[in-house]
Amino acid sequence: MNIRYRIVSLMETGFFYDFDFDYKAFDPADLRFYLSHEVIPHPEEDELVLKMEVLLAYGELQQRLAGNSVALRFHFDPAGAAFAAHSEGSFSTRYPDIFDSILQAAVGTLRGTLLKNLKGTPLEPYPLPLISLSYFKSIEPMPQE
Repeated sequence: MNIRYRIVSLMETGFFYDFDFDYKAFDPADLRFYLSHEVIPHPEEDELVLKMEVLLAYGELQQRLAGNSVALRFHFDPAGAAFAAHSEGSFSTRYPDIFDSILQAAVGTLRGTLLKNLKGTPLEPYPLPLISLSYFKSIEPMPQE
């Protein structure tokens, strides 16, 4: 089956940076990246929205140093062949390669946005690492404030 999809919109939805942290005592070995994502199907519009967020946390206390989030909206044709929405807001697909592609687009967008936002800060040398798609099968919960 020939399924076409495209990015309808792409936006940065949030960013924060802890200016009060003492970066002079910063040890990069204690920096952790936490990544989360949410997929929101919109079958009536033949679209999916993929939201992705990264948190940079530091030390044993997991102090929140920076965070960034993006949202990408994808249109599918024909949507019914690409994904099926379920009543509880989840979805399923028979074509996981398509979902892998949109995950990679979101990770790349998030990575580039974070690089831009951390430019000129003490965290600039620590970009979001390249991420294997297998990571998304074992995401740990993000630390809460």
